[in-house]
Amino acid sequence: RSEDTAAQGGGNIFNKAIDIISGVFTPPLWTLASTGVLKGLLSLFIVLGWLKETDTTYLILYGASDALFYFFPIILGFSAAAKFGSSPYLGAVLGASLIYPSTLALVEQPTTFLGITANVINYTSTVLPVIFAAYFLYVLEKFFNKIMPKSIRNILSPLLAISIMTPLTLIVVGPIINILSNGLSIGYAVVIGFSSTIAGLIFGGLWQVFVMLGLHWAFIHMLFNNLALIGSDDFAVMIMPAIFSQVGAGIGVFLRSRNRNLKSLSLSSSITGLMGVTEPIIYGVNLKLKKPFIIACISGCIGGAIVGFSKARTIGGGLPGLLAIPGVIGSEGFTVAMIGITISLVISIIATYILGFDDFKDDIKFPTKK
Repeated sequence: RSEDTAAQGGGNIFNKAIDIISGVFTPPLWTLASTGVLKGLLSLFIVLGWLKETDTTYLILYGASDALFYFFPIILGFSAAAKFGSSPYLGAVLGASLIYPSTLALVEQPTTFLGITANVINYTSTVLPVIFAAYFLYVLEKFFNKIMPKSIRNILSPLLAISIMTPLTLIVVGPIINILSNGLSIGYAVVIGFSSTIAGLIFGGLWQVFVMLGLHWAFIHMLFNNLALIGSDDFAVMIMPAIFSQVGAGIGVFLRSRNRNLKSLSLSSSITGLMGVTEPIIYGVNLKLKKPFIIACISGCIGGAIVGFSKARTIGGGLPGLLAIPGVIGSEGFTVAMIGITISLVISIIATYILGFDDFKDDIKFPTKK
C-alpha cells in the first residue's frame, strides 16, 4: 500500500485537485467511454423508432449502459481509495453505503443519526462527494492503523473507519450540498428574473462544475417540475452550450493530439457527448488536460449568454444533446438558441486546437485500452 499518495502531484491546489481527479478516473476510463457510447446509441435508437423505452431489449441494454453512471459512487469510491492509498474495497463499500436502497429511502425525509440531523441527498451519479469522503476514509484508516496493535488492526481499523465515515458523510456533506443547491436554485430564480442573458452566461459556463459537485439535483427537480406544470422549460436549453462546448474541446483535442489512445478516446467520447453523455469527455479528456476544460467553460459562457438572450424553451426532458434539439423546435428564439449552441461548439474546437494543451508524448503516458 502506498503511503501519502494523496499528497502526490506537485504544483498549486488546483493542479493537485486535477491530479487526484485524473488519477481516480484513469482506471475506469475506457469502460466509462464504452458505456457512454452505448447509452448514446440507445437514445438514438429511441429517436429513430428502432426501439421503445418499454422494450425488454432496450431495458436490458440500458441497464448495461447506465449501471456505471448510476453506481458512480461505488466505482469512484474504489478508485479514489486506491489513489489515496487506502483499501479500495473499503472505498467501494463507502460509495455503496451512500446509494444503498435504505439510505436512498431517507432522501428528503426527517433523518437523525444518534440524535444528529442528517439531511440525506441522492448521491447516485455524483462525483466529488464520494472522492472527498474517500480521502477522509483514508485519513481515518491510516490513523487507526498507527494506534492499534497488529493483531487487531486488520479488522478494527476498517470497521471503525467505515462506521465513522458513512454517517459523517451523510451528516456533513449532505447538508452542505443541500444548502448550496438551494442557494443556487434561489440565485437562478433571482438572476433569470433580472436577466436571462446573465443566467445563461453563468450556467452555460459552470453547469458541468455544478454537476461534478453534486449541486445539480435542485435544478433537475426544477426542470421536471416546469415540464409538469407549464409544459416547457428554459433551463434545459440554457445548459446545452455547456454540453456542446465540452464536446468541442474534445474534438479540438482529437484534431491536435498526436497520442493515439488520447485521439481515440477524445473522438469516441465527443460522439457520446453529442448525445448528451459528457462524463467520458470531461473526466477522460478535458479535465485531465486542464486547459480544454477551462476553454469549454469559457465558450459555454458565451453560448449560454446567447441562448439565455433567446428565451428559447423545450418541451422535452431528455439528455441535453443533439437528440434534445427537436424539443426546442417551434419555440420562440429557436434560431438564436441554435446559433448560441453552435458558437459554443465552434469556439471550443478552434480555441482548443490553437491554444493547445500539454499533450501526452506517447501512449505509455496515457492509459491504453484494456
